[in-house]
Amino acid sequence: MFKKGVSMKGSSRLDILLLLSLLLLFGVGVSLLYGKGPTPLDMHKIEDNKVLMQLSSLFASHSITKIADFLDKVITPQQQVRIINQILDNNKQLLAEEKISLVLMLMAKTADQKQRLELLDLMLQNKKTAKDLKEIPLLYLALDKNYDSVVQTLIDRLSVQPNDLRTSAYDALTYAINNNNTGVANKLLSYKNNITGDDATTLLWEVVNKNKSELLVNTFIKMGAIPNDSRAGKTLLITAVENNEQEVVDALLANGADINLIKDPAIGSALQTAIRKGYTPIELLLRQKGARE
Repeated sequence: MFKKGVSMKGSSRLDILLLLSLLLLFGVGVSLLYGKGPTPLDMHKIEDNKVLMQLSSLFASHSITKIADFLDKVITPQQQVRIINQILDNNKQLLAEEKISLVLMLMAKTADQKQRLELLDLMLQNKKTAKDLKEIPLLYLALDKNYDSVVQTLIDRLSVQPNDLRTSAYDALTYAINNNNTGVANKLLSYKNNITGDDATTLLWEVVNKNKSELLVNTFIKMGAIPNDSRAGKTLLITAVENNEQEVVDALLANGADINLIKDPAIGSALQTAIRKGYTPIELLLRQKGARE
């Protein structure tokens, strides 16, 4: 009887300790969920599956910032990498952009360059994420979220293979054009980007053909785009006139476009195009800027 009592007492203590551990872990998750920050505990020995279980409510609420805070403050960098790997592979609650944003947030939170690179390489080498990054360029997201330290880490990593940096920058700029995000395009000007003059000219055509912001005209000409480039007998200026984009026309003229340039007599000049199309405001603008018939 005595031995049995000791056994039961020991078992009860273990149950109590286990319950306390779970309650403490639950408390950390609740405090993060309600914005109070994690309790200062030594969570380094909590198993990965329990960490993921604790994060489930944050996954369901898509609280990316709070998930990043939890992973940054509660677990070790080594465990952080393991948890992120599982999230990238197996989590079906978070959207692709949310997973990528989560990794970028964690990279921004650490001053340890080695940890940043480890998280970055983990994401770049993940097969599922690699597909998502074709749709949402990583460099674009980092620039858009103002993660300056992360952008520099990306640039440094991509610079190892110059064509990788060029391709990544081109993809980010194309995405910026499609989203009319002049901020991202201008930010990329301040970083080494390996964009060639031909790249910039092609991107400028994208701006003109898709009737995007005139502010992007200045950006790409600064990157080396040729303002008087022509395709099929039409200059960029004539194409902007055809699209009835007065602001783009004005921006091209302000950045060196030749107002009277004719590449194909059958098409004529920008002014002739405006007259033919009946675009009176653009016609008046061109005349004020010195266009001749």
